[in-house]
Amino acid sequence: MELICLESTKKGEIKDFLHRLTTLDTRTDQTEGFLLSAQGKIRAFFSVMAWSDLKVELLSHPHWSLAPLLESLKFQESITLTSTPIQHEEDNFTRIAAHKPGIQEMIHAANPLEIDCFIPEHKGCYPGQEVIERIRSGGSPARRLISISGIEPMPQPGDPYLSNGEKIGTVTSSCQKNGDWIGLALVRKTHLQ
Repeated sequence: MELICLESTKKGEIKDFLHRLTTLDTRTDQTEGFLLSAQGKIRAFFSVMAWSDLKVELLSHPHWSLAPLLESLKFQESITLTSTPIQHEEDNFTRIAAHKPGIQEMIHAANPLEIDCFIPEHKGCYPGQEVIERIRSGGSPARRLISISGIEPMPQPGDPYLSNGEKIGTVTSSCQKNGDWIGLALVRKTHLQ
């Protein structure tokens, strides 16, 4: 994992910066956010670890390269960014059993709504907002994250998820315990009951 520290000498500048560019509603106690493309696709995911008027610490997976992304989005802000790698181990079995999306699900998902991630409805503008609102007004995203389970053989992330021999989705996570396995898969909504 990567700890990203944003610091500023101007009170409220970091909150404004993150509020404008991410799904994080800085007026609430929300602790997770996405940086989306203009098409509503996930560019990065982060968790807020510490918050003050002049300093914010974010935790993100190195896959996202969040620090350089945020750096490239600065315009006239006087925000300094530093990034430090840290050890952070997640229990995959517990995460999957709790139906909590991880980095694998975020890489495979087109947008946060497909993996049941919270995005405030009345937050205001951010890149990708129009696409997210269009999906919401249409009822639901094209794919959804579902829990799967079975016995040997365990599918691997990236394997097709089949129903009656037909591919209906993609396995995103799997973990084995005591001979049984559990996993998560992104499945087209037309195949959900």
